[in-house]
Amino acid sequence: MCSSRKSQLRVNNRVMLFRQLALTLLIAASPVVHSQLIEQALKTGDNTAALTMTRSALQAKPGDARLHTLEGIALSRLGKSKDALVAYQSALKTNSNYLPALEGAAEIEYQAKSASATGLLTRIVALQPNDQTAHAMLGAIAFGRKDCPVAVNHFRQSAQLIATNVSALQQDGVCHLRMKNLNLAIADFERVLSLQPDDAGTRRNLAGMYLSGKKPQSALDVLKPLVTADPPDPEALAQSAEAHEALGNTPDAVASLRQAIVLRPDDEEFYLDFATLSFAHNSFDAGVAMLNAGLLRLPKSARLFLARGILYIQKGEYDKGEADFETANQLDPSQAFVPDVQVMAKMESKQGGGALPKARAQVKQHPKDAFLQALLAENLLESGASPGSPEFNEAREAAQRAIALNPNLGYAHNILGGLYLKEGKLPLAAKECRAALQIDSADQVALYHLVQALRRSNQSQEIPALLKKLSELRADARKKEAETNRYKLVEQPPDTK
Repeated sequence: MCSSRKSQLRVNNRVMLFRQLALTLLIAASPVVHSQLIEQALKTGDNTAALTMTRSALQAKPGDARLHTLEGIALSRLGKSKDALVAYQSALKTNSNYLPALEGAAEIEYQAKSASATGLLTRIVALQPNDQTAHAMLGAIAFGRKDCPVAVNHFRQSAQLIATNVSALQQDGVCHLRMKNLNLAIADFERVLSLQPDDAGTRRNLAGMYLSGKKPQSALDVLKPLVTADPPDPEALAQSAEAHEALGNTPDAVASLRQAIVLRPDDEEFYLDFATLSFAHNSFDAGVAMLNAGLLRLPKSARLFLARGILYIQKGEYDKGEADFETANQLDPSQAFVPDVQVMAKMESKQGGGALPKARAQVKQHPKDAFLQALLAENLLESGASPGSPEFNEAREAAQRAIALNPNLGYAHNILGGLYLKEGKLPLAAKECRAALQIDSADQVALYHLVQALRRSNQSQEIPALLKKLSELRADARKKEAETNRYKLVEQPPDTK
């Protein structure tokens, strides 16, 4: 045993002597020899030795871009990314177009999600236009900032590389969807599915695209593993229902939706899909019955009350329909009848808190902006202003100013009409609602307020027609909403790790 240990010590001492001798020779050697020895150490995975040799060599050759780059590689492999970046930057100070240093620095900046990555990668593709890795990285960066035309251009120039990269294919596919290039998006997601055939989200996404592309049988085919699983996938069943309906198989569509509801009885989307199907086939009683079941489980769902109100009105039960509309409006005004532009405006005004002070400050800066005046009026109303209070009077005056500044701003007419309703000034409220409808005959807020004003004025002749029009507008909005929901999963940025 003692002899063995002594032999081992001799070997270790010889290794140390050899390394010291190599370092001594390295300092006096040519840059080519330096690099060869360092590269050999890197190849064998001896990154610490490579770093030691590199730094020794740099004492003699401090301006050698290649040595700085090798130092960066060794540091990067040792997990010291910040120090590696400094080394690459030192190389680029000596030679701004030294490609290995550009590539090393770009990779570190890209992984750190630094804004500097774009500039470095752009320099790389200027030197090497066919560098697919750099193009793929630039594509991912462009996707992150939602610049789809730039993203798809870079992905196209890295087509061979990304052909097996799920994340890049998903990003390219999402961008094609946003750019209305449905067939190209389908091609991307078909490729993704071939790479991960067991991924349920990919199957649902692809099925949604097939449905948009009027390929319902393809949708059924791609969903088959999900709907025949034990248990079946509820979302896949809902998509299958849409595909069956498109193929004229309404009984199968109904059966699929019922099964989805049984599997996930608290998902309001499935009840809404059933209501849409019932509306399309004039099966209003069946739709009401299903929505009744949904409301037992989801009694505070504004969307379900709204859907049931639509079906009631189609049945001619206007009082019940109007009551459901009113309940939906109380539960969630933005869900019921407020147009998207108003919802967005209110959300933006509330960012960071203090909606009312912010609205007042905006009006003070831009007193002749009609939209801001109307937004101030709405914020005052939402702050709890009641008729007769100074805040309520301020809201009315702001809405009146908005209309004076821009008589064609339907939003302002709606706000003022709502204020008059609260004050009980029903003829004035009806006048503002009609003015809004002159601007946009599909204005759901104006229609709803007009129904309220007429009802409270005991002028019921117009109400059935107005309610029927309102219900049809909401049914159409539901169809558009369902189309958007096809891509709920797709539009989420894919994992870029």
